[in-house]
Order: sequence, then structure tokens, then C-alpha cells
Amino acid sequence: MLHRIRTDSGCMRKKRPLSIALVGVILAVLFSGCSMLKLQEPKAPPSVLQGTASNEKKGAKDNRTGEEAAGNETVEGDQREAAGKETGGEGTLGNDLEARYPWLNELHPVDREEIERILRDPLFYPVEPKLPEANLPEFLWVIPPGPFDGRVPDEEELQSFLARFPIMKPYDSKPLCFDCMGALDYKSKLDDYGTLYSESALNRAAETLKRLGASAIVAEAWQTFPRPETLYVDFVKPAMPALQDDPEYGKIPYRAQVNIEVILDASGSMKETIGGKTKLALAKEAVETLVRSLPKEANVALRAFGHRPQPTKEASCRFSELLYPFGSYAADRFAAALGEIEASGWTPLAYSIERAGEDFRPYQGEGYTNIVVIVSDGAETCGGDPLNAAEALKGSAIQPYFHIIGFDVDAEGKKQLSALAERVGGIYRDARNLAEIQAEFDRLTRWSEGWEAWRKEAMRDLGKQRMKMIERLNEMEKEWHSASDRLDSIYDKILYALRREEEKISSSIEYYLRETELYPPSGIMDYWRMYYRPLLQRQIDQNFMTLEEEIERLTREQATKQGP
Repeated sequence: MLHRIRTDSGCMRKKRPLSIALVGVILAVLFSGCSMLKLQEPKAPPSVLQGTASNEKKGAKDNRTGEEAAGNETVEGDQREAAGKETGGEGTLGNDLEARYPWLNELHPVDREEIERILRDPLFYPVEPKLPEANLPEFLWVIPPGPFDGRVPDEEELQSFLARFPIMKPYDSKPLCFDCMGALDYKSKLDDYGTLYSESALNRAAETLKRLGASAIVAEAWQTFPRPETLYVDFVKPAMPALQDDPEYGKIPYRAQVNIEVILDASGSMKETIGGKTKLALAKEAVETLVRSLPKEANVALRAFGHRPQPTKEASCRFSELLYPFGSYAADRFAAALGEIEASGWTPLAYSIERAGEDFRPYQGEGYTNIVVIVSDGAETCGGDPLNAAEALKGSAIQPYFHIIGFDVDAEGKKQLSALAERVGGIYRDARNLAEIQAEFDRLTRWSEGWEAWRKEAMRDLGKQRMKMIERLNEMEKEWHSASDRLDSIYDKILYALRREEEKISSSIEYYLRETELYPPSGIMDYWRMYYRPLLQRQIDQNFMTLEEEIERLTREQATKQGP
């Protein structure tokens, strides 16, 4: 590490967190001197670059100062005026110095000659454009990278810049004393200032030269700092799963929440036996196996009809009960709900479908996959129209999918139940025994397991993405740190050469760079640690926390494409 330059007074470099006030100083500094940030090689002013060869020779005279220029003041003044008109009047060598720096008129001619020589230097003179209004950190990217972006040059590579840099000492530093004897390090070459001496003008000259010199050094040394928003260019959204081979369940999209309601027929005909067990007992066993095998995140509900004796047929036909409201599967509670069901009544299938619509009311919209499973051994016996009821429910915001199982059903019942499934684009299957009911439920189980597998895979993918983002965040921090270190090293090389070897500047420019945070390595890294790192970390965490919302959005899109 190159030995850090210390000031003549031995003051240690001050490191302070970057603040809004300091950034304001930076922007003010850059406002007045940022044009030089774009210069890497000396460029002649526009007035010199235009016209004939003779005009170029005349323009060259405009750069002369002192005694040589004094004898031709009138002629060269006319030439400067003509050049100014040729280029719009701004940015020429001398026709606007007084307008830009009115304090020049207050200087002694000897001092003015020397200071104008510096101000006219191609490194400092170009027209100063106004910076765009920017947010607090935007100065990091307003400054174009210097010629040594990404690397630290050796002393030989810096020679071109060092040679172009004009001699500014002692005009870039404030006087140590104005009245005391022996104070020779004034900003004036004169021993006696006389009546034309102006302390205020010399102070303003020193401030201007410090600003311009510091800005030129910044422009030469500046590095590229990665923009934080590039961290999210490669953000990967959770992928949708492939469709299942099942030609019917393959049409049902996976969504963030699955709700399954079983409507169980407990009419009197379910007392009939198959293999020594009632059809109702077999159906209850299959239903319990189904809900026990579903993912724990799925909501399940159980509704039954015909399961409680009623005094009249009319009363039985208006009785359908939600025994297990929507929620996750709890074995004891669900078993207790099944235990309340005994075959005894009629078959109000249409009314039960209508009541199921009320059960699903909290789960409307495309964020949910709603499935109605009906297990029945016969057709409607209460005069209702199950087809119209199912169609109305399908057309609502609930948009359920129907899976209907005709359990040992008669011909009339099969005709009605299959027509119901066809009307709403659902699934109908016959089942003659427990194994066949369970086979149908297994299709639903496999589908739900595929949905859960997708959810888990999406979570894993996002978790990996989060880790990748954290790794990229750490890499970006390293890049910022490296750029700051390079900036620090280049500053040291330039300042040491200009001050100690070339003796072109006083210590004031070094002070200026450090005290205003234009000497920025500590300030830049402080800003990264206090602002960007926490900001990016919060953004990464927020993206991770919104996984469910992202999955829901994707599944809604998928549902539109795959709807049965």
C-alpha cells in the first residue's frame, strides 16, 4: 500500500460518515467543476478548433499572458471577440472569465495574470454544464469513470496527467498571515500589495483553484461502482409444474390454496350392504382415507344429507348439514363428524350443492382451487334440479371442479349424476365397492400430492434464489470495496506527485478532497454499509416473503390457459 500522504500540519485524515450536508458540498463542487470530469486528454477550445490555419495561429495568441500579450492587447481582444461570436460566446479563451469570476477585477495585475493562466488551462476551462437534479447517492454515477477505471496505474502512466496539470502553488492556499513578517507563502507574488490588494478576492481565488484542482483529480481517478439495481436482473420466478398424465385431473391448475368439500349421501338406500358392510360405512372409510392422505396445507370440509331422521319428507329434503367446516384435517374431529352420519333420509342433492356454495364463499376468486366431491348412490329424490344447481355454482366466483362417484348406483342415478358432471365439465366414475371408491380418491390424492410437490419445489427454488442473491450482494460489496481501494491508491499517487515531487499544488487541495468527502473511499463504503446493503437485504427478504403471492399470480395465469 502506497504510503498515505500526510499534510504539512501533520493532521490525520478525518473519516466521517457520508451525510446529506457533505453530499451537498459534493454536488456544489461538481456543479462548478464537473465539466473537467469528462476530460482525459487536453482539448483545445471550440474557437481554436474552428476556422483556417491563420485563425488557429491568431487563436494561439489568446493563450499568451504577461508582457508578451500586453503589447497586443487591442488586436487579441478583437480576435477573442470574433472567436466568441463564432462559437456562441461561451467557452472561449478569455471572453467570459470576468463574467464567471468577477473577483478577478479586484486582484493585483501580477496575481491576476498568474491566476488567469491557470483558469485558462484546458484542464479547467471548458464550459461548466449544470448537473441534473439527483437523489442522495446519484453523484456516484454522475461522474464518468476515469482512464484508469478498474486498475491502479503506475507512476509512469500518470505522467501525461501530471504534465498537463498546471502549477497552482501558492495560489491554491490561503495565506498564513497578512501582516506579520516572514510570511512568504502568500497567494500573491508581491511583497507589497498596494491599494489593489484584496484579501477577499485572493481567498475566492484559492477556493476556486482548490475546487478545480480537486475535481480534475477526481475525474482522473474515478472508478465504476456497480449500480445496486443490477442485482435483480436475473431474478427467477417459480416455474409452473408439468401437467399430469391424468387426462381429467391434469386440467385442474395448481394454486396456492386447495379447498376440498366432500358431500356424502346418507339417504336410506345407503343402508344396503356390500360384502357385509353398509354402503355408507364403506363410503365413510374411503372419505377418511382420502382426507388423511391430503397435504396438511389443504382445507377440507364434510357435508352430509339424509343423515338425521326428520319428521317429514319435506323437512328431510330441506336438511343438509356442514359437519366439518373448512380447515386443516384433524383426525379426532373429523372422525367425530363422520360418526354423526347414519343413513335414514331422502336425497336433497340440489339443495346440498346450493348449500356448498355458502361453505365456499370465503374462497372466491382465482387464488383458490375448489373441488366438490360427491358420493351418492342415486338420483335426486326431493324434486330439485342438481344440474342447474351445479351449473350455477360452477359459474360463480367459486369456480369449483366436480368429482362425482356413483356408488353402486342404479340406472336412473347414473344417468343424472353423469349428466351433472358433463354439464359442469367435471368427472364422473362408477364404483361398486370400497376398492373402486378408493381408486377414485387416489386420483385426487395424487393430484394434491403433485400440487404439494410443486409448492415445495417452488419454495426450494426461491430459497436457492435468495442464497444466490445474498452471494451476489456480497460480491457487489467486494466490488465496491475494491473500487474504493483503487480510488484511494490513485489519489495517493497523484497527490504525492503533484505536491511533493512536482511541487505544483499546496496541501490545500488534499485538505479539500478529504474534508469535503471528495476524497471518498471511507465515505463511499460508509454509504454502502449504512444505506445500500440494508436496502438490498430488505428487498431480498421481501421477495422471499412474497413467494405465495407470486405463486398465486402464476397459477392464475396457468388457470386461464388450462381451464377445462
